[in-house]
Amino acid sequence: MHNLAICILVCNVDSPGGMERQARSLGKKLAEKGINVTIVSNIFVRKIEGSHSFPWYKKNEDGIDIYRIPVKEWGILVRPILYSLFLLLLFLLRKRYQIIYGVQLFSGGGIAALAGKLLNKPFAIKLAGGGCCGDIAMFRKLPLVSLTKRFAKWADAYVSLSKEIESELREAGFNSGKIIGIPNGVDTSLFYPACGIDEKKELKMNLSLPDKRIIAFVGRLDSQKRAHLLIEVFKEVQKIYADTHLVIIGDGPDNGKIKNMADVNISLLGTVNNVNEYLRASDLLVHPSLSEGMSNVILEAMATGLPVITTNVSSNPEIIDNGINGILLDINDITGLKENILKILSDDAFSNRLGKNAKEKIDIDFTIGTVAEKYIGLFNNLLTRGKK
Repeated sequence: MHNLAICILVCNVDSPGGMERQARSLGKKLAEKGINVTIVSNIFVRKIEGSHSFPWYKKNEDGIDIYRIPVKEWGILVRPILYSLFLLLLFLLRKRYQIIYGVQLFSGGGIAALAGKLLNKPFAIKLAGGGCCGDIAMFRKLPLVSLTKRFAKWADAYVSLSKEIESELREAGFNSGKIIGIPNGVDTSLFYPACGIDEKKELKMNLSLPDKRIIAFVGRLDSQKRAHLLIEVFKEVQKIYADTHLVIIGDGPDNGKIKNMADVNISLLGTVNNVNEYLRASDLLVHPSLSEGMSNVILEAMATGLPVITTNVSSNPEIIDNGINGILLDINDITGLKENILKILSDDAFSNRLGKNAKEKIDIDFTIGTVAEKYIGLFNNLLTRGKK
């Protein structure tokens, strides 16, 4: 048992997005390890209904008290009201936690920084992404940037997912002595390989998928993740291997464009709650993203024993050893994307070797239990430092 009480602040914790799922998974694992965990977030609703707990709803899930502030939609006026309610709630709950952990530098992190300063509590901020769509890049695009950045610079620690993010923090003037590298983690009780061909066939039948080799894409449908590029390449692959089927899981602003590109060999599933089952039913994950923090779906696919083809960006080369436990490609190497999909489809021994090595990599470095222990070490250090 650990004598620790943590408040995790993350916007829209119920989102299927990577940083939100990671916050829930980490909170659950910390609670299992005896840490008192509270999550403060918001929830998008069609209608805000009054209750005894309004203006926020409280529910205990997985041993965690989760407070959700209802919001009808984002907007210029909504954000300052929501952030003010976050601060009020953190103040009212102040005796329940010792440390604040804010997710995403310019949203949850910024609020955590202001609350930590006002309440005189140690706090850490996790950067959710790097590169052209990452946290530091967003400082240049969002209003009140300079104010948010000033708050963020008060942090006692910055959790970085990759060397790229560490470099961006230093270049942006953040204290390099406060940066600590902690990766995302996978719940291997949910993400694990299928037990042979028969289980894959059964999964495909239960999920209403064709009995073909399944290429999977999981992610937000936008220009960053580039599902449209995968569809273009898949149609070329399908001409050579007719026994293949593309499954696209996710939603986003490019949803209409993706629907127009789809045909009978492509299943568009939207957001699902059982990604683990779809990955176990699949034979390959392709993730042609332009930038990442540390991709949850790549880690989850590797834990499931799938060969993964992705781009040589952000933290991907820190997870994947090219040609050993996955394939890394330049973001502009469209020919290479097609050739490597074909290679995996044509060479079972190579495919199986990639998948086996990928699973071993996750088991050694990226289980959620291993990651949670690193956070416990960080939180204990912050608490000790604060008592001096």
